[in-house]
Amino acid sequence: MNMTKQIQLIFGVHNHQPVGNFDEVFEEAYQKSYLPFIKVVENHPRLSCSIHYSGSLLEWLMKHKPDFINRIKILVRRGNFELISGGFYEPVLTAIPEKDRIGQIVKQNQFIRNHFGYEPKGLWLTERVWEPHLPRCIEQAGLNYTFIDEFNFMSTGIYEKPLKGYYNTEEEGHTIGVFPISFQLKQMIPYADPEDILSYLREHMSDNTQDLISVIDDGEKLGHISDSYQHVYDRGWLDHFFTKLEECSCIKPTTFKNYWKSFPPKALVYLPTSSYFDMGRQTLHYGVRKDFETVIKSLEEINKDILARPFIRGGIWRNSLTKYAESNWLQKRMQQVSRKYYLLASQYKRQDCLRQIREDLWRSMCNNAYWFNMSGGLYLPHLRSALWTHLIRAEKEIDKRLYNLENGSFLREESDIDRNGFTEISLSSNSINAVFSSKYAGSLVEYDYRPANYNLCNTIARYQEYEDLADSQDVYDEYPRHSLIERYFDVEINPAGLMNNTYQEASDFLNEPVDIRKGSDSNTIIFARKGWINWQRCGLKKIITMNNDGFQTEYRISNMGFANISFLFGPEFNLALNVGNPDERFFHASKKLASNDITSLLDMPEIHSFGIVNKAVGVDVCLTFDNPVRMITYPIHTKHSKQGGQEEIFQSTTLLPLWNVTIEPGKTVVLTFSFSVKNL
Repeated sequence: MNMTKQIQLIFGVHNHQPVGNFDEVFEEAYQKSYLPFIKVVENHPRLSCSIHYSGSLLEWLMKHKPDFINRIKILVRRGNFELISGGFYEPVLTAIPEKDRIGQIVKQNQFIRNHFGYEPKGLWLTERVWEPHLPRCIEQAGLNYTFIDEFNFMSTGIYEKPLKGYYNTEEEGHTIGVFPISFQLKQMIPYADPEDILSYLREHMSDNTQDLISVIDDGEKLGHISDSYQHVYDRGWLDHFFTKLEECSCIKPTTFKNYWKSFPPKALVYLPTSSYFDMGRQTLHYGVRKDFETVIKSLEEINKDILARPFIRGGIWRNSLTKYAESNWLQKRMQQVSRKYYLLASQYKRQDCLRQIREDLWRSMCNNAYWFNMSGGLYLPHLRSALWTHLIRAEKEIDKRLYNLENGSFLREESDIDRNGFTEISLSSNSINAVFSSKYAGSLVEYDYRPANYNLCNTIARYQEYEDLADSQDVYDEYPRHSLIERYFDVEINPAGLMNNTYQEASDFLNEPVDIRKGSDSNTIIFARKGWINWQRCGLKKIITMNNDGFQTEYRISNMGFANISFLFGPEFNLALNVGNPDERFFHASKKLASNDITSLLDMPEIHSFGIVNKAVGVDVCLTFDNPVRMITYPIHTKHSKQGGQEEIFQSTTLLPLWNVTIEPGKTVVLTFSFSVKNL
């Protein structure tokens, strides 16, 4: 009996805006992508597709576009949409604790049930980051399948081209389905002529009714990204594509849910740790990335690059944590606060308070500010700042309930927070959480001013990225942009030279590990190290004493050599007070300044106090010196490539107070200053 050849097609869309993104970005994406897509689908009642909205986007839509939510409900009831679940605030699941993975997925499941009357069965895997242990938490959260790039199947030995249907995978008996995402369709949509896409699908038709090709990709590609709106909507590409699908009886649109319920898996598969190809290349450190691109280029020259894709994938998402110290610190702090939350939840019965704390904790897990991509990622200060705000607020509320921090008392904790093998010391009160690193010479890694839920040390170093446009003037940092970093110079210096990393240190102290000594009380930290300054043996002792407004630092520098030594010495502060408009953030000092713009390059003698006011944050940050200093300031900007050119982003302001120091053999010099943060 002759059977008509056919093929099933799943067309899926993933829509997301990150926690902390600007309202105008949400609005633009809505007008150019989310709304016009819905309008086109409404005109095609026989079309079925699968769609995912992240929780952060759904919350914005509920608040600002309630009519849009109603339109989604209608399309769900009409059978046009399968709604896909996921981690509510779009975390990379492998980056967060398992309890939070399951909790965020369950939250989105419940949100979809409550607001759309729909039972989701599929999971959108953030950035398609897969690790083999994930089936357990996906199944435990009540979902049955997810979607992964097809090249990751081919590396296991499954080499059908194109991959069809879906496969099962499991971890300790927890079993889910995994659908391969078609590389060819991702390349064609929305750029190829709709008829060419249908021709490709017809080439792979058969008389097997189980045959399926599936694709799911970012909804922003349909209107919001790369000036695609005119092509996709004004010229009618999407409407034309859907019309062609409806007219073609041999290509049958379906959804992941309907297909999974109707057909068995093709086989069992065990997939490697993976993501998509561009993620793999972007997570590589610069030097390795150069070699990787050389290999890819050589394969492209002989037209073998696509053939090699299953076997040459670059790095994995977790490489971002080793590539960027700032990403690793945020992720490890988020995990630390998560552990504290579940400790509190085991003891505390006020569910309303626990829910609010958990919401802040989960918002801090949104993936975008944890890694670099061509949209900016962790280089975007407003995204990093939003995550820190939620994380600080969650930890502040946890600490209030777990510890007695009244009357100006401090909680002292010593642990290896970032898992680098060195101890960090945290001192926390109701208004402050300060963290110092023994690996980086006792530098100030984090300073949370809790009344404003703000981390003054939310900085980022200038990293060399492969995507950057080549420029001999570009400057890259060799150490993290922490604060309380001791600098030593034996040459004349100026702000521009410091900003451009022109000068060599006159010591071996910079960001080297230090010993931790016992202080007189729990509010005092002592770091000590022996080394050299100007080729003379020296000892440094840094004594930090916390108080209600900040801390006081006392330096004791001892000359252990045989000759006098003279040098410039001072603690470098890198402060992330870049939020707000320029007129809301400015310098103030004990004498008149040439400029109060915090992006200014200044070099001023005889300064007794110097600070930054930021009205947007609501803080006044001030350094006060027992002996006057020479104060140097300069801004830190990062550059990254984006479509249409290179973007320069103001990240932080550097304050470098300097003393002229001369020490005789066997003598010790004592220098002191205070650091304070106050509400405006």
